[in-house]
Amino acid sequence: MLALALLRWPQPPWLSTDFQHLLPETNKQYWTGQANKAVAASLESEVLLLVRGPENAPVGRFLAEAVVQLEEAGFAEEGFELSEARRWQALARTLQPFSRGLLRPGDFISLDNDAQGYLRGLRALLYSPLGGPFLAGLQEDPLGLFRNYLQSAAPNSASVDSAVGVTEIRVIRVPRAMSGFNRLAGLYQQYGSLRERAQNQGLEFHAVGAPLYSAYGVESGRREMSTIGGASLLLLATLLVWVLGSVRGLGLMLLSVGVGVAAGLSVTVLVLGEIHILTLVFGASLVGISADYSFHYLAHSRLPGWTPAEGLVPVYRGLLLGVLSSATAFAALTLLPFPGVRQIGLFMASGLFGSFLTVCLLYPSLYRGSASARELPRFLQGRPLAYVWWFAPVTVVVLAMPGLLLLHSQDDVRDFYAVPAELQYDEDLIGRLRGNINGSQYLLVQAADENALLTLEEQLRRELDVTLTGISQLVPSVEAQLASLSLQRRLSRQGVTEAFLASLGFDQNFIDSWQAALMAPYEPLALKDLQVLDLPLGTGGFLGCRDGQCASWMRMDGEPGSADIERLAALAAAVRVVDPIEDINQLMGEYRRGILASLLLGSLAVMILLVLTLGPLRALHILALPVAACLGSLGAIGYIQGYYGIINMLALLLVLGVGLDYGIFRGVTAPAKQGATSLAISLSAVTSILVFGMLALSDTPVIAEFGLTIALGLTLAYILSWFSTGWDDS
Repeated sequence: MLALALLRWPQPPWLSTDFQHLLPETNKQYWTGQANKAVAASLESEVLLLVRGPENAPVGRFLAEAVVQLEEAGFAEEGFELSEARRWQALARTLQPFSRGLLRPGDFISLDNDAQGYLRGLRALLYSPLGGPFLAGLQEDPLGLFRNYLQSAAPNSASVDSAVGVTEIRVIRVPRAMSGFNRLAGLYQQYGSLRERAQNQGLEFHAVGAPLYSAYGVESGRREMSTIGGASLLLLATLLVWVLGSVRGLGLMLLSVGVGVAAGLSVTVLVLGEIHILTLVFGASLVGISADYSFHYLAHSRLPGWTPAEGLVPVYRGLLLGVLSSATAFAALTLLPFPGVRQIGLFMASGLFGSFLTVCLLYPSLYRGSASARELPRFLQGRPLAYVWWFAPVTVVVLAMPGLLLLHSQDDVRDFYAVPAELQYDEDLIGRLRGNINGSQYLLVQAADENALLTLEEQLRRELDVTLTGISQLVPSVEAQLASLSLQRRLSRQGVTEAFLASLGFDQNFIDSWQAALMAPYEPLALKDLQVLDLPLGTGGFLGCRDGQCASWMRMDGEPGSADIERLAALAAAVRVVDPIEDINQLMGEYRRGILASLLLGSLAVMILLVLTLGPLRALHILALPVAACLGSLGAIGYIQGYYGIINMLALLLVLGVGLDYGIFRGVTAPAKQGATSLAISLSAVTSILVFGMLALSDTPVIAEFGLTIALGLTLAYILSWFSTGWDDS
């Protein structure tokens, strides 16, 4: 396997983090995917800082010091504001030759309705104490129209509506080099430090941005791995060494689990060409099943008369049926049209075979037994409880039925991460102050060509009540540019602009040259003229053209009202409101239903396999255990919280796999050797319930949900295993 991996391993990037790679091929929409990437790129590295305090408080100084502190720690690009200013300067230089056709809508209306009134107001401003900044570029832009146009294209990121004291904000960009797992955690620590410093000075420090949420996730993840993970690993190692009496046995178990994970990773990448990070996260639960094979081998080594040469004989049939059954159940996932689910199915099935082969091929040579192994506890030396075999599973299902009836589906990607109270407060506060709480929604606009796209954007900005930001604010349609040019030429021919320029003191030579430039042939600005530019933060939105269709995305500030929704409905063929979070939630619902279908399909396939090998009665007897455990766990979730989602379905896959192992080994082990099987099942149950039960204490909702579901299911599977009577193979 390693040799094949070295020969056939694909070129990077074989590890995918793009959520679009999890989408079914038939459901992928090219422009939606491109827009989601653009929206994510515009948010993934920016953090908005806000400082406020009473009148005369050193708000500006503290904000400047905060930026310096973040720059020195490496969490803010040095000179970001200077770089942003240079981007605006480059944009202005590119647009300047086309300025005759660039008017913001408000200026166009003012000049068309009352040009004299507009120019009188401008002259009054120039002669006022506030007019100094406007005099620098007076010769290049004597009417101030180009300056207004650029200002209208700038995002409204620096404005706040605060009635209390002084408020200042600043936007920083987190360098890509600091987005790694080991580095990003420090950003949240810096955030907490700045909040504390601000409070000590009588100020308020707030921040919002995707990097902060990621930093908190990394920080909490590291904290939980060092506490929950470390504690569970120590307890597991101590328990296994104490019961098995062999450090080598513990090492071999870790070896088989490691080979299983390596096999899952290698086969998935070699077959599919990539693997998603979420597949690896879920694949870590492979430990819970693959360790069972080691437990059964090592537990049977404690029986009287055991020898290494014959060590595989008493467990081989159970191991083979166990791996075939579990792999069959997971292989059912590969039949679904979801790339992410197919990856999980292939990873788990191949990983289980890797662990199985490790036990069968290496353990007989490497494990010689343990002289210090303790005698089996008395309660493990007896046979399982001799009740009617179907009584316990049916009882569990009946007790779970009210909980199952209480369940309703809930698929929300926001359940995948925890939001601390201080970050949630900051997000709400900054959203209220800026007045642009709009969630994640945006408009996806499509048209036959670039000019039709720009025209449609202009129509939306005119007709909708929400504030829209799009590429048409930088590049108007050809019709809009020609209309702006025509208006300015008309005012020039009427002598309006000539009189205004003369009133400012310009000589006739300047006025004549300015009018000549206005009347010269004009080539409208086009989107291609901006292709070479690195556009400033918050501008742009053009996605490109493909197969006779062009597209762009427009940021929305505010929620569309009923009138806006009606207008958008009339343009449904060309304009669509996209909510990435809602799209992901719908996708998660499809995944959840797909995994449920695979659970049913996998159970049917396992049933057929067991019927062919053991007969219908024994097959039904074995399968009843994991099915009842899954239903009981889901019923308990119904009692506890009343809803379920994709995480619960993924957890039930593991419960099904482990429960199958319990049932199979109970069903194929002779009565005289049931004690060793009881020990193996008990070790598997205790270790798995311990690990996943501690995950239920996690502050991250998705991890806690995953751990709770598995812990409940495995507890029921373990209890039910004591009601599964062994069969005499004679």
